[in-house]
Amino acid sequence: QSSGSSGINAEYGDVDDDATTGDAATTGDSASPVVAVFPLNVKTEKAKTHMEMQYSADAADTTFIAMVSEKGTYASLPESRVEEMSSGKAKFKIASGGKYQILKYPYVPVIIAFCILAIVLAALFIGMAVYFKQNPDAWYRIKKNFTDV
Repeated sequence: QSSGSSGINAEYGDVDDDATTGDAATTGDSASPVVAVFPLNVKTEKAKTHMEMQYSADAADTTFIAMVSEKGTYASLPESRVEEMSSGKAKFKIASGGKYQILKYPYVPVIIAFCILAIVLAALFIGMAVYFKQNPDAWYRIKKNFTDV
């Protein structure tokens, strides 16, 4: 689902020149179908042309809006152009015709944090097992403190 507004200028040239590729646009999975705005090479006035798209992504996913080039590569739109991105709905400003898609990828820092937490807890339990194996009196003192309460 898409909707365009007024503000189309009849300038032709490179499509959406401030879309960038310096992020994870090449690694994302599809969260929406590709939506095309025709004519593909028309320039529009960014402040007046808005587009809305529906998408599906998990709460733990990072989502972003990408423009699909003629070669099939992705360039993400700057955050300043995103007006709303929540509850499966994205609303953003476009600067030209073209093909747009919402991409998603897992929220990597959370995954890394859980992996590090698992490693730390495993090391802690292994260290405790080795310590109490070498010092059985310490284990009996702790056990006695909890049973005397």
